[in-house]
Amino acid sequence: MAEEENTRDLGIEFDGDKKLFIMKNSGHRSYSTVRSALHQLRDKITRQDVKFKILMDWSEFKGFNAENEDALRPSEIQIAEMVSRIAIVTSKEWEQEAHRILTIFPYIESNIFGPGEQLLAEHWLVGNT
Repeated sequence: MAEEENTRDLGIEFDGDKKLFIMKNSGHRSYSTVRSALHQLRDKITRQDVKFKILMDWSEFKGFNAENEDALRPSEIQIAEMVSRIAIVTSKEWEQEAHRILTIFPYIESNIFGPGEQLLAEHWLVGNT
């Protein structure tokens, strides 16, 4: 139950008209919480017959509680065939981690945006796709 509450705290929202999932990652998180959230996201989008976009908003992210945890691995996520674009909004502090996360999805068009660029990121995600 605690894990479910933690993933709800990630604030996964869905805009059906834009086929856009928004994952708001704020505060301190563990890799297992983010992993669970991505699995929930995967379960939701596998029931659909269209490609989706994902916006990961890290504008209020404080870091991972990762002392005894493994980082996310590509084999765990398995959503590449269901996603057309991914954008991460983050500060310079977490930009390297954002690039690492995007390596999990090498065949998905992706982009990283700076703080305050959520609307620009959303426009990039849904424009011309």
